[in-house]
Amino acid sequence: MNAFGDSEPSETLTIAASPLPNTPTAPYVDWDKSTKTSLFIYWDVVVDPPAPILGYILHMDDGKGG
Repeated sequence: MNAFGDSEPSETLTIAASPLPNTPTAPYVDWDKSTKTSLFIYWDVVVDPPAPILGYILHMDDGKGG
């Protein structure tokens, strides 16, 4: 309920608190599989994290200060 009135109940959201997982290794490039327009990048995943890892975010620096 809010200033506009009643509404249907929201879906249930379940969350859990756990320690942060270890940081994965720094990414490395497989130059044999890379091309002029793409990089084939690997990193070692975290083994047995305290909670499921749903994805990774990879940041890239273009070397031009951008």
